[in-house]
Amino acid sequence: MRVFELARSLKTTSADVLKIVAALEIEASTALSRLEADDIATIRTRLATAPAADAASRVERQEAKRQANAVQRAARDHVEADALAAAISRSLAAEAEVRGIPPPQQAAPQSVVQPEALIP
Repeated sequence: MRVFELARSLKTTSADVLKIVAALEIEASTALSRLEADDIATIRTRLATAPAADAASRVERQEAKRQANAVQRAARDHVEADALAAAISRSLAAEAEVRGIPPPQQAAPQSVVQPEALIP
């Protein structure tokens, strides 16, 4: 099993698992490192005996990371949509010029949503 797979099954991050791995002096340096069955059992035991505050902080960090990723995805989607709309507009204008017809009316630009506005 790889570190990231263990982290997913334990509902924690690979970074948290790698910290425990380093503390236990187990050979694993990245999330793609393989772990032996006895090392996995040791890590599971160590996480099970971790204080509840650590588990709560892990969950909070994961949720914050998910929210940040959602905001970044939404911002990227808006930028891509704006770029696509501009490319379509340029294409229609070029086609109209080639055919010798007046260019189509351009729609009013859509407002761009700032990433900060997407945070609940």
